[in-house]
Amino acid sequence: MPAFVRLRGTKPQKAKRLYKAILTKAGIPMKTTKQILAILLAAFLTFGMFAISASAAEPMYTGIHGELRISSPDHDVSKEGNYEAVDLGGGTNGNMVVWLQKPGRYTVELAPGVTEATHTTLMIVPAMRAGAAVQAEVTLRNLRMRAPLISSKSIEPAIYLNYGSSYSNITLKLEGKNVLTAPQGADPGGKYHFTNYLINFAVVDNDTICIEGSGSLTLDARGSANIGGMGKTFQGNACEGYPKININSGVITAYGGEGMPGIGASNSATYENGLDLRINGGTVTSIGGQGAPGIGDMIYEWHEAGARFTSVTITGGAVTAIGNGAPGIGGCISEDSAVRAVATSGAINGDAVVFANSIQNSIDLTRGLVFSNNVGTLYGNQVTVTEDVTFPAGSSLTIPAGKTLAVLAGKTIWNDGTITNDGTVLANTPGYGNLIPELHSHSYAAVVIPPTRTVQGCTVHTCHRCGDQYVDSFTPVLKRSFLDWILYIFAFGWIWMR
Repeated sequence: MPAFVRLRGTKPQKAKRLYKAILTKAGIPMKTTKQILAILLAAFLTFGMFAISASAAEPMYTGIHGELRISSPDHDVSKEGNYEAVDLGGGTNGNMVVWLQKPGRYTVELAPGVTEATHTTLMIVPAMRAGAAVQAEVTLRNLRMRAPLISSKSIEPAIYLNYGSSYSNITLKLEGKNVLTAPQGADPGGKYHFTNYLINFAVVDNDTICIEGSGSLTLDARGSANIGGMGKTFQGNACEGYPKININSGVITAYGGEGMPGIGASNSATYENGLDLRINGGTVTSIGGQGAPGIGDMIYEWHEAGARFTSVTITGGAVTAIGNGAPGIGGCISEDSAVRAVATSGAINGDAVVFANSIQNSIDLTRGLVFSNNVGTLYGNQVTVTEDVTFPAGSSLTIPAGKTLAVLAGKTIWNDGTITNDGTVLANTPGYGNLIPELHSHSYAAVVIPPTRTVQGCTVHTCHRCGDQYVDSFTPVLKRSFLDWILYIFAFGWIWMR
C-alpha cells in the first residue's frame, strides 16, 4: 500500500477524496460517519439554543422581609424603602406591614424556617407610587398566615388589597395550599371596627380584584367574632367605593366568624357600599358565622338612600353557600338585636352548580343548576357542569323534558343523591365527562308469580342493569273448590278415626 494517496481535481474535491481515503483506511463506513455527524449537529443545536434561552431568561430578584419571602422579575425586592417596590412599616404591637407598592409581578411565600406568619400584614397597593390606574399580579405560594393581633382581641387583616390607593387591577394567583386564619377568640369590637376580614378588599370604585390559579385558598375565621373570611368592610364615612371581585378558578373556602359572612361585605356608616362579587369558575365554598349569610351583606345599621348593597353574580364553577340562621346567598341586617333580610342583588346565569340552604328572592335564577335545601332545579335549556362536583346524599334533581344536563370533558359528577331524568344527560360518552354512577334507561324483565290458596299472585319487574324492582298485576288467592272440601272432610275423618 503506498504511503500516500495522490489526489486530482479542485481543492474541495481533493478534501472530499482525502476524507474518504482516511475513512477507508480506518475501516469506517461512510454511512456510519454521516449518522455520527448528524447526532453531533443535533446536540450542538439543542444545547446551543438552551444556552441562548437561559442567558435571555428574566432576572429574578428575591428578598426576605420579616416572615415573608418576596420574589419579582420586575423589581429588586431585596431593597425596601418608601420609594422601593417593598416598604416596611405601619405595624403596631410588634407586628410588621409589608407593602407591595409598585405595579408588576410578585410571588409571596413564607421565609425559610417560618411555618406560619403570625405578625405580618401584606398590603398590596400597586398604585401607591404610580398614582394612576395600574396592574399587579401577586402569586401566593403555599402561604400560611394568622392575622396579627393589634390589641388583646383586635386584628389587622392578613392581606389588605389597595388600601387608600388609586385605581388598581390586582390579580391573585394561587399556587399550592394557602391558608389564612384568625386567632381563636379574636373579636375586633363589633360593628365599628374596620379590620374585620382576613382578606380585606379595596375601597375605590374602579378597582378590580381577580383570583385564579390551580392552587387553593382557605380563609378560616371560625372561633372568632366579627371577623369574616374574604370581603370588604367600612372605613368610616368615606367608604363609598364599589370594588369588583372576580373569582375565575382555584379552590376557595371561606368560613366567617360569629356575625360575619364567609365572603361578602360588612357595612355600618352612611352611604357605605358593598361589593360586586362575580364567580366565573373554580370551586367556591362559603360558610357564614352565627346569624350571617354564606355569601352577601352583613349590615349593622340601616343604610341611607343611595347606598349600594352587594351584588352576587355566578356564571360558572361549583359554589356552596351556607348561611347560619341566614340565607346561603343574600343579606342580613342586625338592628336593635333583630336580624332581618336586606336586598343583596345578583343573578345565577351560566354553567354553574350552586348549593345553598336558601337563596334570597332578590337573586335572579336565570340559568344554572341550583340546589336549594337539597332540591335541585335546572334553570335554562342546558347547563354544562365545568368543575368536579358531588351531588350530596339526600339531594334530588329532576331534569325536565326538553332540558339538558351536560358534563364538560375531563370533569366528573359523583351522584350520591337521586336524579330523575325526563330530559337529556350528556355524560359517559366521547366528548363529555362522567356521571358516576351512570344513569340509564331501565330495562325490566317480568316474572309472573301465580296465586296460591293462601298468597295472592303478582308480576315482579326487575331491571337487569341496576336491580330496580316494582310489582304490579296482583291476582287474588285461589278459592276452595267442592273437591277441596271433600278431601278436607275425608282427611279430618281419617285422622279422627285413628
